[in-house]
Amino acid sequence: MPRFCYLNGKLVSEKTAKVSVLDRGLLLGEGLFETMRAYNGQVFGIGRHLRRLQRGAEALGLRLPSATQLRTATSELLEANKLLRARVRMTVTSGPGGPGIIAPPDVEPTVVILAHPIEIPSDRIYRHGMRGVILPIRKFASAPLVGIKSISYGENLAGRRIAAEAGADEGIFLNHLGDLCEGTASNVFLYRYGELLTPDLESGCLPGITREVVLEVAPSEGLKVRETAVSPIDLAQAEEAFLTSSTRELMPLVEIDGLPIGSGIPGPIAARIHDAYRSVVIAECGSAD
Repeated sequence: MPRFCYLNGKLVSEKTAKVSVLDRGLLLGEGLFETMRAYNGQVFGIGRHLRRLQRGAEALGLRLPSATQLRTATSELLEANKLLRARVRMTVTSGPGGPGIIAPPDVEPTVVILAHPIEIPSDRIYRHGMRGVILPIRKFASAPLVGIKSISYGENLAGRRIAAEAGADEGIFLNHLGDLCEGTASNVFLYRYGELLTPDLESGCLPGITREVVLEVAPSEGLKVRETAVSPIDLAQAEEAFLTSSTRELMPLVEIDGLPIGSGIPGPIAARIHDAYRSVVIAECGSAD
């Protein structure tokens, strides 16, 4: 069956879709993206994702279609591809303005939405947990793209390669102060001394959508939650830790730099919060499958 994508207002075949060689996303990495997960044919948290996309667009000076247009396009794409469970990728660039530093004022943005069957992570990740390493690459909290989900993803790709070469599932960035920042494609949480801790936004981490939901549901599970500066020592001494992402939800982190975190197996706190998260998904989408 042919697979469709959304390109600049139309559903077209992925095989025939074309983006200009003058597109500034291709030439300069000027653009934004959101990766979302659809359950039961509904994109979870799409309003949250679109608000983050809008904030990024304002920061970069990009023009976006309306949120209603993007919602409708996403729904139509899922229907056209006959997908109930999907990974949805929305990309917006500043359009085919060429390689100049300043974009021409009359260039329309390029908008691409892809929807593919989601590859469910290995059950090993949830039953046995993930292995992490601290990366040698530092994030700078004052960098201009901090907090923006930019298509300029070189640091994250380099970090993931380093982690893979070390035999780990995820790499964790520190910021310029030596505190935890984020994973290459995840946010970090740890449980210690009765508190759930996560790096605050001042650390330079991306304001992840799953992170946002966890911060909302954890208090209802009787947990004290704090966004703060978190050191690598805090992580090493944690009772539990887990990572969050929109496509993989909550993933227990049981090892860092070859040493166990807590007991070295997934713990009950992460499981409770994951259940609470999936309850929110069910309430919004009708299913968490």
